[in-house]
Amino acid sequence: MDNRLRRTMTLALRRFTASLVVLAAFALVAPLRAAQAEPVKIRWGVLGAAAPSDISAILFANTGILRHYGKSYVLEVISFRGSALMVPALAAKEIDVAALGNLAFASAILNAKLDIKVIADEVQEGVAGWFSGTWFVLEDSPVRKPCDLKGKSIAVPAKGTALDLALRAMLKKTCGFAADRDFSLVEVGFANQEPFLRDKKVDATILIPPFAQRALAKGGIRALFDNEAAIGKSQFVLTVARTEFLEKNRAAMQDFMEDFLIAWRWYLDSKNMEEAYRLTAAYTKLPVDTFRGWAFVKGKDYFRDPMAMPDLDALQKDIRLMHEFGFITQTFDVRKHADLSFIETAKARLKL
Repeated sequence: MDNRLRRTMTLALRRFTASLVVLAAFALVAPLRAAQAEPVKIRWGVLGAAAPSDISAILFANTGILRHYGKSYVLEVISFRGSALMVPALAAKEIDVAALGNLAFASAILNAKLDIKVIADEVQEGVAGWFSGTWFVLEDSPVRKPCDLKGKSIAVPAKGTALDLALRAMLKKTCGFAADRDFSLVEVGFANQEPFLRDKKVDATILIPPFAQRALAKGGIRALFDNEAAIGKSQFVLTVARTEFLEKNRAAMQDFMEDFLIAWRWYLDSKNMEEAYRLTAAYTKLPVDTFRGWAFVKGKDYFRDPMAMPDLDALQKDIRLMHEFGFITQTFDVRKHADLSFIETAKARLKL
């Protein structure tokens, strides 16, 4: 075999070997790339029975307006009876994002020692010109003022929730009352609070939309006080996420927050009202007329920041109140437990 033939065969063998190496490397890398391309699953804890007051329960119902859903992430929306029940779920890593009441948030930080971050708004109370959760009694009840609740039973959705905080704060600052000593708490789901009141199983109850509007339309009940009177302006419910999940899935969570803001603003746009009512009715399985005239309407519904920005100053005040009234053992800086970069980046992407 002459030298020219030998060189040709050697070169061909080298090229063949190199091709095998490339194919083998591709075979190893391709499944990894496919795995990386799989949408991130985001498990979202919501107060489903409180929709549309808890807007997160229905926020992504109109998937047609979203940019990234089903591409970089998918959602599993999990309903809870109260936000306090989401804290152990966050601790067990059973959910990644949650709608937490301010008291549940404080408990998560101080008691459960969770590493979570506030990432967006959910519900703000006590904003002038907007609805505030209201405590009701029967029209013929002898209870005429908050201090008349001494020795009475009062319905709350769950102990340790934001609504529980408002009740306790009101009765402590106004009357010096303490729960379980001067009044008793009965845990009742949102849908059953009005029936419990009318059946006289409790003496008073909190009613939030849509339950307040439906109960008032029937008559026979009377407002006693609202949460604005109880605690003033409040970051009542906020959207939080596990820090570990945020760091591990930053790109997907950024896409999620962009879609979050798109959907948030869609619901707050009056031109989408009828479709918003239809989607809410489909989720709650209630007639569309249940929501007309108040849902997402100023003065009738809760305030939601147009850019989904939480009010951290109000939240800090809430934390101080919790400590003042003995609901938590110490205060803390809420800004150390907030990451608003996701919502800020979403605003920039959307040029808002």
